[in-house]
Amino acid sequence: MVQSGTLLTEGTLEVGKYMVSSAQKSIRQGIGAAQEMLQAKTLVDVMAAQTRLTKTGADEWVAGSAKLAEMSAKVVDGACALLTGRVSAAIRVLSRRRWIYTKGLGY
Repeated sequence: MVQSGTLLTEGTLEVGKYMVSSAQKSIRQGIGAAQEMLQAKTLVDVMAAQTRLTKTGADEWVAGSAKLAEMSAKVVDGACALLTGRVSAAIRVLSRRRWIYTKGLGY
């Protein structure tokens, strides 16, 4: 149980770091785009900068979502594997001792 809790905690920290890093990157891109728009000479230049920012943001959102899902699945799979192993071992021990049958649970 402690190992799975540790794995979940470490995995959650990694996911959190990734999310903070992604947010920082997005903010930097937004600031860069705002500066580009402020320096634009024409409305067409402003719209081009906005279009680039929107496209980049959408592309990174899709990639980031996939990465986040992958990271989360890896953490949950690892924690569940540890727990499944412990539960399976406990069931084997209990079955050998016939604890389930002597307590009248009827399994």
